[in-house]
Amino acid sequence: MIVDVVDNKNHVVGKAERQALLRARLNFRTVHVLLFDYLGRLVLQRLPPDHLRNPCRLGSSVAGYLRSMEGYEDAAKRKLWEELRVTSRLKNIGQFKMIDEGSRKFVGVFIGKLQQHPKFEHDESFELIYLERRDLITQIRKNPENFTPTFLLVYEHFRRWERKSS
Repeated sequence: MIVDVVDNKNHVVGKAERQALLRARLNFRTVHVLLFDYLGRLVLQRLPPDHLRNPCRLGSSVAGYLRSMEGYEDAAKRKLWEELRVTSRLKNIGQFKMIDEGSRKFVGVFIGKLQQHPKFEHDESFELIYLERRDLITQIRKNPENFTPTFLLVYEHFRRWERKSS
């Protein structure tokens, strides 16, 4: 997959193969979607045991790299369909940046409601976990190593956005 390479201010400066980004310490864009079911539980993906990075850890409902010239919202919708075969009305709750193996990663975060039964392939995720917010917070405090490092920052971003919005 060809993705945009961005500068330290998230402006496109080139293109690269996705696999080359971290090795070359190039800056790039990703998107994360947090889906909540009808009971208000957050849907998390457990990555498969053979996943290259963070095997068996819990992460966002869906996540992925933006393709070259793709916007954050389009990428979020694409990843929802590719990974779970669902659609959802999404709300953009902003972006943040983080360092990932020497690269600067710009992360767009969206929230939505899960209103369909997800179907997924085992190459992208191993299982879906539905957690009530209080249980999630307890698990994060007790065992943060069970979650992907990016998810921990995504969820922190979501909680800050939620406090500002209320």
